[in-house]
Amino acid sequence: MLTTKVSSKGQIVIPSDIRKAIKLEEGDTVTLEILGEGKVLLRPVKMKPLKSLRGALAPKDGIGVELDYKALRNEAWQAVADKKRSRKEE
Repeated sequence: MLTTKVSSKGQIVIPSDIRKAIKLEEGDTVTLEILGEGKVLLRPVKMKPLKSLRGALAPKDGIGVELDYKALRNEAWQAVADKKRSRKEE
């Protein structure tokens, strides 16, 4: 069992043996969970780099296809014009 002290700012130093065992590196995030009976669970949160998510939402069966915004805008304006024209005819 390894021991460490709590600083005046509430910080602790995690001994290097423990950091190595759980592959904790500088800048990593950890979660702390109170287990009761004076026990706390410290668990590293390993986040994947943002680049690793590239393509995760790839288009499937036409869903997520790149849109032609100019054409969409023109269609919207045409729909507005058609609606105004139909109101005048009524």
